This record gives sequence, structure tokens and C-alpha cells, in this order.
Amino acid sequence: CFHGHGVRRTDLPRLPLMMPCPGFCSRIPNVFVQFRSKYNSNPFCPVTSHRRETSSVDRKRLFRTVLAVAVTLCIGAHCTAAPVEVVFWHPFDSGTPRDAIEELIEVFNASRDDIRVVGQVVPDLIEKVRVAVIGGSPPDVATNLYPWREGAIGMLTDLTPFAERDGLSLEEEFFPAGIPEAYYGGVLYGLPWFHVVHPVLFYRIDAYERAGLDGNSPPATWEELRALSTRLTQRSAEGVVTQLNFDWGKGAAENAFPMYYRVAGGEYVDPTGTRVIVNNDLARRVLNFLVEVREEIQSDLAVAVGTFYTGGRVHMLNGNWMAPNIQSGYPHLVPGVDWAMAPFPVPEGSPQQTVMSSRYMTIPKGAPNADAAWEFIKWLTGPEASRLYSLRRNLLPAHRDAVGDPAFADAFLFWDVQQAMLSHGIPEWGTVPIPDVANFLSVMELAYTKGLTRTVSPESALEEAARLMQAFLDEHLAD
Repeated sequence: CFHGHGVRRTDLPRLPLMMPCPGFCSRIPNVFVQFRSKYNSNPFCPVTSHRRETSSVDRKRLFRTVLAVAVTLCIGAHCTAAPVEVVFWHPFDSGTPRDAIEELIEVFNASRDDIRVVGQVVPDLIEKVRVAVIGGSPPDVATNLYPWREGAIGMLTDLTPFAERDGLSLEEEFFPAGIPEAYYGGVLYGLPWFHVVHPVLFYRIDAYERAGLDGNSPPATWEELRALSTRLTQRSAEGVVTQLNFDWGKGAAENAFPMYYRVAGGEYVDPTGTRVIVNNDLARRVLNFLVEVREEIQSDLAVAVGTFYTGGRVHMLNGNWMAPNIQSGYPHLVPGVDWAMAPFPVPEGSPQQTVMSSRYMTIPKGAPNADAAWEFIKWLTGPEASRLYSLRRNLLPAHRDAVGDPAFADAFLFWDVQQAMLSHGIPEWGTVPIPDVANFLSVMELAYTKGLTRTVSPESALEEAARLMQAFLDEHLAD
């Protein structure tokens, strides 16, 4: 056979009707040569419509013709197979978030001939990914999932083999805050994408200067922030608080303890992830401190007027995303003149730490194109895409090499402060992530609220919290 199959002419009728021809470029999967015998009315070769028995000379001529057509097709197609389609689920349905992710998809697709990413907006994404995985039809990539939580219940693909194959080290590539929660049980389930910071401290420079304080020296510790009340809290002749130093999270509200505990470096479970450790000296110190400041400002809160934006609050606790919102929503307040941003203070004697909430790129379990999906998420969380996305959305990049661009100083308010926070960021839920952390902390909240309101002593409240949380964790681990 001039096609190189090594078969006799008399064997042709028993071959499949369509077979790939080795004479053609093997990377063009849709090019075939029909093998038909002289007993079949169809042409022996679709390229030449050759029907008759051929001599050796004719066969050589025919081979050269077929080869020439194959080379032409090969050149025109760049010898490239049809690209693998990667389905990417995300929740960004409008505005800048959607525009930014669509732009990145276009950049990636333009850079690859072998992979084509298709973005799909999916509301209620977490629940729908779970349903899709269970139903056997997951997307290839999904964001807004928490690797430690979804990984713990078998919803995500283990990325460890991909990272090891490509020599990807999270410790070398990414800032520290996003690393612990990318894993569960030592298994890598996600790559860090970007961070948001909560809490940070916003403060009114103008109020500092009116009180004779240095507007460039915000408090670094809780104790310093607390002491500023004597200089910054002001009352009218009628007893109305016209300027409040700080409300400590609306009077150290019931949901304040986890935030302060994590800023202080507190952990919920031991390194094995099996034993609750919230009943410790640090937790007792934090809860006692919150009890004290709550009692100090309750009466002031009841008669305080105004907000941070009107000058009624000197300090405000919020996320770093509020900086551009303040600038756009209150243009009469000039950044660096009327107000500024600083890392949230820590307890005296503690190292500076900033709690960060991280977002990740994941590959759901059973993704049909996991290899191509890995190439996409590796690129999307890499330095160039991370830089582009962070600048577009004013979010802190997770990749270390993304922040060297001078454009960040122009795009981000107080970039020096935000860049420093990246270096000492810690994960929101702890060094050892806890599955179903929301319910885990709600169990704790029932107990420590009793201590915060002095229904029981802070010590007794933390003992109860540890007991309830351990029972919850044991049940989860048993499942």
C-alpha cells in the first residue's frame, strides 16, 4: 500500500472504511484517506479520485501528490490539534470584576494555540460546583471556592502532582497569607490569586492635628489606641459625644472576638488539626481586653453622633477595599491630608500581623481537562496575570513577583502601607484550616458572648467554647 500501511491490496476490503494515513501530519486529526477496493464505487483516494489499478510509477506520483497536499494542510494549520476547551466558572456577572476576568481570558487564549478558555458566569457558584461534581459534570476551573473546605469533602482535584512536576513552590512564589488555606491535610487544592485585608485602621489626620498629635504616627498597639480616647473623644456641653476615638467594632460586638484573636496571632486548633486550643492565655487576654473596652465605651456609644466620614469617629475599622470607596464617595476628604490608612494595631509585645482573606483558583474533582486547566490556573495566578488583575480591580496580588510594577504606587492609595501588610499577612482562619469554619466559629460565639457580657467569667466562657468546639470538630472528623 503506497500509504505505508503494509497491507496487501486484497486485504483492503476488510479494513475500516476510514483510517488515518501515516503519510499525513499526525497532528491534523481530521485528515483521512479512504481505503476502498476496486469493488467499491467510491474513489480509492479522495485527494486524486484515483479509481484504477496503478503502476509503481503511478503510485510514486500519487504519493508525491498526497504528500504535497498534506504538507500544505500542515503548514496552513501549523500542525496544531484543535485546542482543548477549558470551562471556567466564576461569579463575576457585571462591572469591573467581569470585565477584568474576560480581559484575562482573552490574553490567555491569544497566547495559546492548544487551549481555549471559556468563561461562564455562575451564580451560587459553590453550591453548583458541588452539585456538578456529584453529578459527574464539573467545570474544569472554578474560583471563589475555599480549598481547605471543599478539598476536605472531596470536591477538588489534588494539585500536588502538577506542582511537583512543574517545580512550583508556593513558599517561593506567593505571599505567606495565602499558603496555609491552599491545603487541607497536606494536600494542595488551590493556588492563591489575590488578597483582601480585614481589618485595617482608617484614621482622621485632621482630628489628630487638632488634638496636637502627629498625623503620621497612628497607634501600633491596642493599648496605644485605647489611650488616645483621652485626647480624641470629645463631648458637647449637653454630654453628646461629638467625636468618638474608636468604637472597637461597635462596642466589641459579639462577632469581634475571632478578629482580635487572629490579629493577636491566636490559633483555633493545634498543628494536627484535631485538638481545639482556644482556652489559652492569649485568648483569655484578648477576651478580658474586649470586656474592658466594651464597658468603657458603652455609655459613649449611646450618645455618639456622626460617622468617620463626617468627623464623628476618629478611627474606623474596615477592609482595605474601603480606601478607593472613601476617595470616590467623599471627595472633599483628601487622602493623606484629611485621612489615612494603617495596619490594624496588635496587642503590646506582639509582632505586627495583618489578617487577610484570600481567594483561590481550583480544579473541581473529575474535571475533564485537568491538565489544560492546570496550565490556565498556573498562568492566572502567576506574576503577569496577577499583576494585571490586581491593578484592574485594586486588589492585593497573591504572587510575590507581581508587586514590582511602579504602577501599583499610582493605582493603590497608601501603597507603601498595603505592600508592607502583604509581607506580614496571616490567613483569616488560622495556620491549620478548619473545614466548615463558619459553623465552627458560630459554636464558639455562643460561649464567648457570655464572657463578653459577663454572664459568666471570661475564663469560664472560653472553657465552654473549647468544649463545644471540640465536640463539633470530633463530629466533623468522624464523618
